Amino acid sequence: MKQKLSNRSAARSTRLKQEASNCISIAVGKTGGFTADLIDEAVRLNARARELASLSNAPSASETADAS
Repeated sequence: MKQKLSNRSAARSTRLKQEASNCISIAVGKTGGFTADLIDEAVRLNARARELASLSNAPSASETADAS
């Protein structure tokens, strides 16, 4: 179960990173307030992607128990 959740977190992290990249790509050619909104959204998406990546890389409870 933990592995399945870890895989889903990793996949979601990858998708969020791609969405953040898309926001930046769109923002590059734009001017005005909409550009700032896109950059803010990219920062939020990237932060959430990092959170999910750290969850997917964290050892499970059984792994930490085995290491003791």
